[in-house]
Amino acid sequence: MTAHDSAVEGVAGECQDGGLLNGRVLVYLTRPGTTDPAEVYLDRIGHQGSPSNAATWTGTWRIGSTRSGTWTISDVFWCHGGAPGEGRKVVPSPTASVTVVGSAAPTVSSWSRVPTVVPWGQRQWMVATYRDAAGHPLAGRPITVGDKESSCGWYSNGNRLQSTDDHGRLALRLLALYPYSMPRLCAYLANPQQVNLGTFATTTLLDEWYVGIPDRYEYYRNVSAGLSTAAIRSGRDVVVSGTAYPAVGTASLQRLVGRTWRTVSTARVRPSGRYTLTVQPILGPNYVRVLVRTASGLSLAPTTSRVLLLTGTTR
Repeated sequence: MTAHDSAVEGVAGECQDGGLLNGRVLVYLTRPGTTDPAEVYLDRIGHQGSPSNAATWTGTWRIGSTRSGTWTISDVFWCHGGAPGEGRKVVPSPTASVTVVGSAAPTVSSWSRVPTVVPWGQRQWMVATYRDAAGHPLAGRPITVGDKESSCGWYSNGNRLQSTDDHGRLALRLLALYPYSMPRLCAYLANPQQVNLGTFATTTLLDEWYVGIPDRYEYYRNVSAGLSTAAIRSGRDVVVSGTAYPAVGTASLQRLVGRTWRTVSTARVRPSGRYTLTVQPILGPNYVRVLVRTASGLSLAPTTSRVLLLTGTTR
C-alpha cells in the first residue's frame, strides 16, 4: 500500500525516539457490525523522498476463520505505540477493502459466572465454553489470556496461556474493581498461542472482551436500615434511614403485603452512603425492609437490609 501526507515532515514510519513502531506502520482495518478492528503491521520497503513523503510498506495478515466479512483500511498509525488517537496518522485515499470468507469457525457457546452471585469479597469466576465448528468441545486447547489493559489488544494479545478442560471450558477468576473502571480481562483463541510483548504474528480466531461484565457480580458489602420509632399512629410518617456500601444506586422501602414485597417509596443513595425514606404504617404489625440496587451495567446484585417491625397504633 502507498500513503501520502505532505503535512508531516519526514517519512511515515520514522520515529525520532525509535521504539516499537520505528520504521513500521500500523494499519487498522474495520468491518461493518463490529467495533473490533484488525491490526496489521507493515515494514517499509522503499520511499520516494521529498516532496511527496510517499512510501510503500508490505506485510502479511494471517486471518482467523472467525474474521469473516468485508474489511476496509480506515487508518494508518506510526510512532508512540500506534494506539488509536496517538502518534501520527494518515487516512488512505482511496481506501482498499478485502472480503474474508471463513470456514470451520470455532465458537464460544456460553459465558457464565460461577457462582452466579457471591457475597461481598468472595471469589467468582467467568467460565467460557469453546466448541469447534461441529459443536464438539475444544478440550485441552491453549487460550491466550490478558489480565491487564496493556495486554488486551493494546501492545499484545494476552500475557499468559491457560488451557480448556475436557469439556472445552475455560475459567478465569474475576477481578474486583472499585471504583468501577474499564474491563481488564480478555481471552483470545489464537494461532499460534504465543505470548510475547511486541510480537505480532499471532492470528486471532476469536476475540473475547468481558465488556460490561469485568467484575464479580456480588451483593453490597453492607445495607443497614433503622426506624425513627417502632410504633406510631397509623397513617403518620415514619422515617427509615440507613447506609449502603458501596455508595451507589437507589434505595427502595418495601412493605410485606401477604407474601409479596411491595415498594412504597424510593430515594437515591447519597455520596456519603446514607439514604432517607418515609413510610405510613397501617394499623397493626408492618414488616418493612430496604432494597438497594444499582443502575444496569454495574456489577452489584440487589441487596436487602434486615426486616424491621413497625407497629401502627390507634393513637
